[in-house]
Amino acid sequence: SYQQSGQTSVPSSHHQATTYSNVPVVMQQSATSIPASNHKIYTVNLVIPKKTSVFDEEGYDPTSDQSNRMVASCINSIQSPPGGTSMPCATITINRGRKVTWREHLLGAHCTTLDACSSMLALGSYDGTIYLYTTSPSLGWESGIGFHSHPPFVMGGSIVRLSLKESEPISRTNNKSGKEIEMLVVTSDGAFCVYSVLPFLKLKYKGSILPPMNQMRLSTSLRSSQKKNDSSAFPELSRILLTESKHLLLILCHKAKASASVGGILQGFVYNRDMEAWMRVSDGRFMFSKLFSTVPGSKFSKGTLAKIDHVVRTAPAPSNSNRRGVGANANASAMYYINEDDESSLQTFCTRSHCQDRLACALALKSKPDVDHWLRLYVRSLCVETDTVHLRLLVDMLLVRSDSSKGASSKCESIDDSEVETFPCWWLSSAASALELDCKEVVEKIVISEMTKNRALQRLTNEFANELKLS
Repeated sequence: SYQQSGQTSVPSSHHQATTYSNVPVVMQQSATSIPASNHKIYTVNLVIPKKTSVFDEEGYDPTSDQSNRMVASCINSIQSPPGGTSMPCATITINRGRKVTWREHLLGAHCTTLDACSSMLALGSYDGTIYLYTTSPSLGWESGIGFHSHPPFVMGGSIVRLSLKESEPISRTNNKSGKEIEMLVVTSDGAFCVYSVLPFLKLKYKGSILPPMNQMRLSTSLRSSQKKNDSSAFPELSRILLTESKHLLLILCHKAKASASVGGILQGFVYNRDMEAWMRVSDGRFMFSKLFSTVPGSKFSKGTLAKIDHVVRTAPAPSNSNRRGVGANANASAMYYINEDDESSLQTFCTRSHCQDRLACALALKSKPDVDHWLRLYVRSLCVETDTVHLRLLVDMLLVRSDSSKGASSKCESIDDSEVETFPCWWLSSAASALELDCKEVVEKIVISEMTKNRALQRLTNEFANELKLS
């Protein structure tokens, strides 16, 4: 993957000048813009499948010979056409090892980002133009040649981020190539768009990354003496990507002097397409929870939420920043308004809130492995604390139905969207129905199973068991 550095999301009002061959290139930033990357060289590894041709049964293994690795690069320079004035020029090349197999010059373009998948190459420029290239349908990038496949697309600002996501479509009825390519574009005005490039050119959804950035800025101003409009408090755009589960994940990173932000240095957000709003799904505001850990989990985790946590915790942070963020200096009483002396109550409070937050995020992401994992941890923490009040509330939300739903199956999958309003609990929402969550099974195999480990809860356990038989 290509390098993404020097990217800051601090609104500014100045001219940024870069000199190539003693010719200055002035890059103007508006008062509300996210500056685009200003490197001279961009590179990206071209993905080559093992079997590159229908006529090649053995196939080509790109890992067998690193000297023949296919790499696309773009170099920004200044060119002076005969009889013309000097102008920016982006030169795209494809290399097999050290040998150049294809080259193209884009006069008037200044590359700001570059990405590729197994069958397409995309380049974003400072003037807001996107150039798309494809290659041989049988050999792929092993052919070493690019082809200008689409007209240049013009966006509303400089291209800050651009990425291609290739996947196998569910149905191949209208897609003979058997591929589906999505393109994510982020521009300097904070807007993002997700397009379908194959099999059809189409806008899937769009929005803005400014709301989560502004939220992190405001949370910093609450804990510092910085002014509300101080641009130094704005976070940097660390990563934005389309995940395997079709979610749009945004990771923001505070700079060192903004480390007093509630939630820590790195925070992750997922875009909710139905609400057209961002959901905060990963941060460090629960560092006082008994279950909180800053150690990245396994990248092979099955749950979507666990994978997002892994990406957020392994995302690049400023070299001079404190990865613990607010956890290094924050005072618990200032965060949660709890007496400092009552450390046990603080941990209990944070652990309960932490589990509930993780459960809500897991359900919103429709990740059954994460729901099972955090529901079990939540019940276990309640049993350890002998918290009968919240255990009763949990079972009540799982088993109790309204009068209009009496006689319905205990499976949440039986609830359609028209019936959601009769079930105000988020456990019984349409998100839970998508997981085929069996409420009775949850109570029997998770709640009661954990309660039997605490003898002080024996009476309540018997009560729940009898209620389960009657429900």
